[in-house]
Amino acid sequence: MTEYEILDLISSNTSDMATMFGIYLTVVSAYLVVAYFAGHKLSLIEAVALTLLFIFAAGGQALGINNLQVQISVLLESLAEIRELNSYENNYATNTVACVIVMLTGVVVSIVFMWSVRIRNRP
Repeated sequence: MTEYEILDLISSNTSDMATMFGIYLTVVSAYLVVAYFAGHKLSLIEAVALTLLFIFAAGGQALGINNLQVQISVLLESLAEIRELNSYENNYATNTVACVIVMLTGVVVSIVFMWSVRIRNRP
């Protein structure tokens, strides 16, 4: 693969990651709005079903971003065989887990918020 092809794939994967993060933010925002305004009105089955869907949707985006970051790391290794990586590329290759940790923390905090609203507003 040429340098241009590798850089193009990295750019495409980065664009996909931005899209996935936007979807993640939308899902988290929707879940938090439902938790705040209707969390205490949901039955246990509804709350569990909503939480499972949320984990699937938001967690799936986090895992998808992780997969893309792994692909980019592999592409950067291929690029390093062609030319020396610049400082941004070197830093990217060593900081791939931070974004996923933040996203998964957001999932956990959102779930805790939902269930705290349910417990606090129990009749």
